[in-house]
Amino acid sequence: MVMSLRGYRDAAIFLTARMFYVDGMSAVLLFAGVYARGVMHWGALEMLFYGMVLTVLAVIGGFVGGALDHRLGPRRAVQIEIGMTLLAVIALLGMAPDRILYFWPYNAQTHAVLWNGPMFRTLPEVMFIGIGFINAVFITAHYASSRTLLTRLTPPEQTGAFFGVYALSGTATVWLGSFLVNLGTHIFKTQQGGFASITLLLAIGFVGLMFVRGGDPARSDV
Repeated sequence: MVMSLRGYRDAAIFLTARMFYVDGMSAVLLFAGVYARGVMHWGALEMLFYGMVLTVLAVIGGFVGGALDHRLGPRRAVQIEIGMTLLAVIALLGMAPDRILYFWPYNAQTHAVLWNGPMFRTLPEVMFIGIGFINAVFITAHYASSRTLLTRLTPPEQTGAFFGVYALSGTATVWLGSFLVNLGTHIFKTQQGGFASITLLLAIGFVGLMFVRGGDPARSDV
């Protein structure tokens, strides 16, 4: 399967870049709940609702991915999806129960609650959920756009072989995201330090796609 990449430069670059950014995406999915529990200090009820909301709303990502593919082409769509995920992760790093996006302190004692419900009553909590929603949408969208991009970069008669390599590229370094999160947590002694390491994988994947040619919007005959 790997030998099938010979002679297909752009497909090889794409699959190499995907090894990094898909690990970053997977790490976000794997550790976002752990990060929310540790940083926002949510309990079981809040975490259950948070997971349910993001799971349901992630369906929107399929429509977003399709729209971006159609208008911009899958290569640019994947770049946008990686970029939005990267920005959302950076935003999450600046959130805390007493802080909004790094620079704005928030005192729950001096601010009125947003509503009288049993959970998510403060602005930082609502914003944290909103950022998580952005992650859910664009991570879901990238799965669809990545598959579309591969079909644009490879010959139809070798689709099966290339999708075999595609599956391999998604699992060969699946340990890397978890390793970096663990390493960052131990070095910086904070969950933010561990979660920040995910940005490295996303950034490498984003830059890698800049060297891929092809993946333009599909053209239909008039």
